[in-house]
Amino acid sequence: NTGCATDRTLTPVTITDGSGVNTTAGTRPRMYFKKSTNANTFNDNTNATDGWKYVEATGAGGSPFDFTTNYALVNGGVTNGDVIQYFIVSQDNAGTPNVSINSGTFAAAPASVALTGAAFPIGGSINSFSIGSPLNTDVTIGAAGTYTSLTGAGGLFAAINAGGISANITARILDASVTETGANVLNAITYGCAAGPYTLTIKPDAGVTTAITGSSATSLIKLNGADYVTIDGSNNGSSSRNMTITNTGTGSVVWIGTDATAGATNNTLKNFNMVGPGSFSGQGIIAGSGTTFGAAAENGRPNSNNAVQNLTAKSVQNGIFALGDATTPDQNWLITQNEFGSAVAAEKLSFRGIALQNAQNFTISRNRIFGVSSSTSSTSTMCGILVGATLTGGTIERNEIFDIKQNNTGGWGSNGIFLNTTSTAANVNVQNNLIYDVASYGYDDITVTDNGYGILVNQGGGYNIRFNSVRLTTNQTAASGRTAAINITSGVTTAASLDIRDNIFANTQTVGNRYAIICEAPNTVFANINYNDYFSAGAVGFDGGLYADIATLAAWQTYSAQDVNSVAVDPLYTSATNLNLLATSPLISIGTTIAGVTNDYSNSTRNSPPSIGAYEDKVVFATKLYLQGAYSAGLGRHRDNTAQWTTATNAAALSQPYSRSEEHTSEL
Repeated sequence: NTGCATDRTLTPVTITDGSGVNTTAGTRPRMYFKKSTNANTFNDNTNATDGWKYVEATGAGGSPFDFTTNYALVNGGVTNGDVIQYFIVSQDNAGTPNVSINSGTFAAAPASVALTGAAFPIGGSINSFSIGSPLNTDVTIGAAGTYTSLTGAGGLFAAINAGGISANITARILDASVTETGANVLNAITYGCAAGPYTLTIKPDAGVTTAITGSSATSLIKLNGADYVTIDGSNNGSSSRNMTITNTGTGSVVWIGTDATAGATNNTLKNFNMVGPGSFSGQGIIAGSGTTFGAAAENGRPNSNNAVQNLTAKSVQNGIFALGDATTPDQNWLITQNEFGSAVAAEKLSFRGIALQNAQNFTISRNRIFGVSSSTSSTSTMCGILVGATLTGGTIERNEIFDIKQNNTGGWGSNGIFLNTTSTAANVNVQNNLIYDVASYGYDDITVTDNGYGILVNQGGGYNIRFNSVRLTTNQTAASGRTAAINITSGVTTAASLDIRDNIFANTQTVGNRYAIICEAPNTVFANINYNDYFSAGAVGFDGGLYADIATLAAWQTYSAQDVNSVAVDPLYTSATNLNLLATSPLISIGTTIAGVTNDYSNSTRNSPPSIGAYEDKVVFATKLYLQGAYSAGLGRHRDNTAQWTTATNAAALSQPYSRSEEHTSEL
């Protein structure tokens, strides 16, 4: 469909035939077209008569062909609101030509593409498109709104699909509750006769808190090749979440997908809550193919430049699952400041917080992923963040990941961050992340499917793993299990493809075999591994090749052939769930400065030398402050103030350890 009543080009049109397609002028393939209200007959090719008109394929070459309508031929002219019907006819090079039609059926077989009235009326299903009237002003959604729904019959999406938009449009939701069917997706938006692009913003009206609900086995809201769409749940222009979208069906809350020619690009989803059906079903956001739910985007149609910001997700399997095409990966995904998961058992995610595959130049930052918990029958690997398949350039930073559990008593896998690219020079930065409370049932093996690991490096290379804080404290059940704060599997083989520095790998579980690090890869994979803390209640490490413990730091240094400045000491985290360092931590200011990592998890400036782990050193200071009150004429003196001791933590304001007590006197 289109919103522009000017001539339209159909391209490319592929026509093949065993004897060849006739391309001679006068018998070249033709496109016949008319308004749906014109007669289903043929008189002549002028606007003086009713019925079908035609144009020949442009140019003189063969397939693929292009056809451009000529509305000047149409009886009564063409305007917005009309429906144009059309079909293509061609003939071959046989002595007695065979004439084919691509939609509809002839009333009688014609002798050539120069149809006569005998071939009409055309029967069957005939191709058509609508010339809609583009929206050019803001609209409202609700019982008394411009449209009663987004996706229902006669709703906003249907109107835009029919006519497009010719200005930036804001659709404001008026009601506290809106029911959606998901029946109409939002297709690629046309811009009338204007160049565009124009934006579409969907948001609650000022002061309105709204709940959008429905049930769909595919998606409640689908951007099907649509670009420049923002769904903003704030009703006041801030980061408040004043909109909840609930899909009680097995599909996704939002589906970002390709259409027949392109991906859905430059879209923003922000400031709203996503709720699924629970019971280990449903999805938050699915991005990939627009045809097959959960499949990869089609080649040449990346879903690029999309942002997912400040959302929540609960009662779904995946918070977001984005799968691009391996050859033409998605570009520039931004997934930031989201809270995926729940502390309530029935609302937890049942697979992953974030999964991003076949992507370039992505950013996954400042997300809080918690409460990922499998069913007792699931054999899937529970995961906080997964990146995999083809990756080129990306950053995973300042995320907090905890409460990741695989509950199958057969012993299956779980992890905080899962690095699984097939690219050996991925250039993915994993830095300033907090990971804790990751556990499975336990199994005597060291693969991705066996135990709980903080960071799992499963295959590929080009990973820069720096300034992360990991703490495993939750016990697994099986005493035969083998857990690690970081596990580097045998799938990593490329020399000098890992840079692992300034991390805390702490494992203080008390059941089973627990390690700071498991490694089945050869030590040649380490471009640089140093200035780490390997703290374990068991052996420091595990040699996956020999399937033997590496008991001490010295033994691990022999294995890695590096780690000269690494330590194996208690990092003195503040608590099991607060990975900030205590003021007495031995890791303060013993790391190494790394170019490009200038701030810590809390965005405080790194010292030089920096502390090991995600947090720069904690700053605690105490001050005793005497204040003399304002002068009182009635009392003839200053009012009394009681001296107070105050303890404050301020890691952002100061960059060096600071502890002192001072007395100050001032007048107000």
